[in-house]
Amino acid sequence: MEAVEKNISNEKIKNKYLVSGFWGSFKEKITPEQRQKIKEFFFENCNDENYTHEAEHALEQFNKLQKGDTLPELLTLNVDGKEVKLKSLIKNKDAVIYFWPKDPGRKEVLLKILPYFKKKYPDVAFIGIGRDSDQEDWKKFITGSHLETKEQLNLDKKCKLYSWFDGDMARTLVIDKKGIIQEPFIFFTDTYTLDMNLHQLKKQ
Repeated sequence: MEAVEKNISNEKIKNKYLVSGFWGSFKEKITPEQRQKIKEFFFENCNDENYTHEAEHALEQFNKLQKGDTLPELLTLNVDGKEVKLKSLIKNKDAVIYFWPKDPGRKEVLLKILPYFKKKYPDVAFIGIGRDSDQEDWKKFITGSHLETKEQLNLDKKCKLYSWFDGDMARTLVIDKKGIIQEPFIFFTDTYTLDMNLHQLKKQ
């Protein structure tokens, strides 16, 4: 990020690389002090309001859940609009809870990656959760994408913790059989980090 700020004068390109560095820091096991330094540098040098707003929102969510916390119960609906308790779907199972992005292109990327992980880790429950969608539109997306309906839920906006998970990122949580969060904030499209986390779960 420092090299970008020093060597790139085009504001659009510079902001793009700065935000890339910011999101990349979420993959790293770094200290709170290092994360604070990255945060300060990004906000001091990025002048794209869309990027900075999304970053602020992500940081708020990042601090809500930590490794070792118990997964909270979320108010979710199945494709038929019936309430489902998320914890009941993953009880006594290792699980990956991933949130669908709104952007169609990002959705397509996730759709291509998902079968690979489900095949490689058949004992892991992969639960997709939609946000910001009309229930009928959500159902059309799930059925049209030929996804297992029992593995797909929609986060109800009446959920008390809705703000913890809304947005447009493919945020992903890795949960162990006891319902304990092992990884609170990675991206499904970061296949290397997700694979490492799932490999670690198998060793437990």
